Amino acid sequence: MVTPRHTPVWRDLPYVLTAVLVAVFAMHFVVMEVALPLWVAGHTEAPRWIVAAVFGVNTVAVALLQVRFSRSSATVPAGAGSLVRACVLISLGFGAIAAAAAFGPVAAIALLLGGALVHVVGELLGSGSQWAFTMGLAPMERQGEYQGFASAAWSLSQSVSPALATWLCIEHGYAGWSAMIGIIAGAGLLAAGSAQWALRTRTAYGISTHTG
Repeated sequence: MVTPRHTPVWRDLPYVLTAVLVAVFAMHFVVMEVALPLWVAGHTEAPRWIVAAVFGVNTVAVALLQVRFSRSSATVPAGAGSLVRACVLISLGFGAIAAAAAFGPVAAIALLLGGALVHVVGELLGSGSQWAFTMGLAPMERQGEYQGFASAAWSLSQSVSPALATWLCIEHGYAGWSAMIGIIAGAGLLAAGSAQWALRTRTAYGISTHTG
C-alpha cells in the first residue's frame, strides 16, 4: 500500500470525483447572481427592484441560518442526505423563477420571491454538505493540499458558469433552465453518492485521519 505522503491528492480518485461534482453543483450560485437579474429584466414583467429584494433575502438568510443548517451536515453521510434535499429544493426554486416569465407582475413577484426562498434553503443545506465532503474526506495532516484541489475545482467551475448560465437560461429560455437544473441537480446527486464511496475507500487510500 502506498503511504499517504506518497499519494498526491489527484490520485485519490473518489475525493477528486467528489470535489469536481461539488464544484459543478456550486454553479447554482452563479445562476442566482448572473442569470436571475438578466431573466427578470429581459423575460418577466416583474419590476427591477425585485432583484435587490431577492439578493437581500438571500444575504439575510445566509447570515442568520448558515451555521444552524450546517449542523445537519456534521458527517459525510449526513451531508449526503442534506445534499439530496438541497438538489430538490434548488430545482424547485429555479423552476419557480423560470415560471415567472409566464405571468403578470404580481404573480411574477410572488414566484421570484418564493423561488428565491426555496433556493436559499437548498443553498444552506448544500453549503454544509460541501464543507462536510471536502474537509471530512481529507486527511487532517494534509488539509491544505486537499482544500487547494477543491478550491481549484470550485474556481474553475465559477469561471465558466457565468457564460454557461447565460447561454442556457437566457438564450434558450425554459429549455435552458431545465438543462441548467439537470446539470446542477445531477451533479449534486452524484456527489452525494461519490462522497459515500470516498468515505468507504479512505483506508484503501492510506487515509486514517479524516473526520468524515
